[in-house]
Amino acid sequence: MNHTNGWTEPVGTPEHAAVERRVTRLSRVDRRERLLETAAGEFACTGLRGTTTAALAERAGISEPVLYIHFENKDRLFKEAVERGIEKRLRLLEAKLAGLSDNTLVDLVKSMAEATVAVCIPDATNAVLTAWALLESPEDAVELHRKEVGSVCLLWERRLAECIPAPRSRGLFYMRVVPYAVQACIAYGFWLAALRHSPATAAPLGHEFAEGIALVAVTQVTAGVQRKGLPCSTNPQ
Repeated sequence: MNHTNGWTEPVGTPEHAAVERRVTRLSRVDRRERLLETAAGEFACTGLRGTTTAALAERAGISEPVLYIHFENKDRLFKEAVERGIEKRLRLLEAKLAGLSDNTLVDLVKSMAEATVAVCIPDATNAVLTAWALLESPEDAVELHRKEVGSVCLLWERRLAECIPAPRSRGLFYMRVVPYAVQACIAYGFWLAALRHSPATAAPLGHEFAEGIALVAVTQVTAGVQRKGLPCSTNPQ
């Protein structure tokens, strides 16, 4: 049997049928969520290639056939675990950005940058899992990471739209600042998570980093606005 590269119980056997009957008495959604959470922890420790299906099943307290019922193969389980981590970060960031009430553009960008770094810290498993994915499954991970960056950019743009009323100035900010600031914040957050910082130890580092992001961002967009002859103010109100 090869426990490393795929599941071991063929569909259609009496053993598989018995397992399937037992699983149908449980909530499929809850079962998948628990398996994904367990798998994320295992994959974060030993990566995709170093984690066996036997270890995953043992950790979850189930048999390997149950894994096969829910997931096509180990690669699919790994990808879904990575996606789940991304979705958790996006939901947390959306909530954080919605609660910001800064009055100036500089303060708003600083708070947004700090929040973007911070969402990578509480569950270090998810950030480390993304790093493993980039190393071991780049064809999927690069696309997933690109989607995460794009989603975070949209969250930033949505929040900034409330504070930069002039469409041309807003568009310039989106083009010159947002993509670079977002990627820098996510990368820094992943790095802090990989170093096993807690929210408490990461907070001052994230705050200092966010101050630098805000300063560079506003300086860049101010220079661009002045070159184009557009009105510019660091007070969004």
